Amino acid sequence: MLYARRGLIRALGACLLSEFDWVLMKYELWRYEGNAIALSFFPVDENYNRQRQLLEPGAEMIWAVEADTYNEAMARYHEFMGWEPYKPMEVE
Repeated sequence: MLYARRGLIRALGACLLSEFDWVLMKYELWRYEGNAIALSFFPVDENYNRQRQLLEPGAEMIWAVEADTYNEAMARYHEFMGWEPYKPMEVE
């Protein structure tokens, strides 16, 4: 089997796949300033184009992050925004 090195995959801007089928997902933060400030944070996945169409005209991508999980992405988002640490919802 061929295995790509993590640094090489990241350098190419692709998702990270390892022998454990681990995927590194990219998330984007978009901002629109009109009558109010609107923020949208979503993954670059199969729904990406639909999400982009819902943004207001003039919205700008202001930040992007790659994360192993949604919870990690949200933790990094909270850190970027200067908010209190993200507290994942517990699944029951």
